[in-house]
Amino acid sequence: RKMDLVEPAGTFTPQLGEEVFYELNVLLLKGRNLPAADVSGLSDPIVEVHVGDRKQRATLICKETSTPIWDELVTVRNIAVREGERFPNVNVMVFDWDDDFSLDYL
Repeated sequence: RKMDLVEPAGTFTPQLGEEVFYELNVLLLKGRNLPAADVSGLSDPIVEVHVGDRKQRATLICKETSTPIWDELVTVRNIAVREGERFPNVNVMVFDWDDDFSLDYL
């Protein structure tokens, strides 16, 4: 007796193709009206770009400002996506940099 492999009703598993690697270039220009995170009433903003499970931090920390100007290109490399799969979300996160190398979300 031959058994057919049938998925339960209401489920669907698409066939995915080979894994392809991409890179994303993000041009960080500036920020406006960032909240104060330091006792000075300002922040030391730095940016991280997250794509799926990959992330890349900008190299420039703008000291003591609420209106940073980065003018920096951040490249996130080796973003793995299988053919037939949707691309992962892109999140740009802004943090306050502290002298003890900790980051506080702005």
